[in-house]
Amino acid sequence: MTVHWDGNPRSKLAFTWQTPGMHYDRWLLNVRVNGQDRGLDREYLYGWLGIGRDVGVVFPDRDGPGLYRLAVEGCDTTTGGGHSCKQGFTNPVFIYVP
Repeated sequence: MTVHWDGNPRSKLAFTWQTPGMHYDRWLLNVRVNGQDRGLDREYLYGWLGIGRDVGVVFPDRDGPGLYRLAVEGCDTTTGGGHSCKQGFTNPVFIYVP
């Protein structure tokens, strides 16, 4: 996994991940800023632009300066439209945005 920011105050973060051999229907992105939930978490479905079953690239919003912590969890769709996320979240990656 990688996270990148180009230094432009108007730019979003670029977050990429890959899970070879593990394929999922949806991904849950967990974002924390300075250890706090800022409402930046998102769900991405397989087939959306940049989202595959074992790889993804997304551009999460930024919420001011601070230490950003990002992690992703792969989930499978269950009967009834819910989801099952058996492996849990990946180890996080961090980036400081001044």
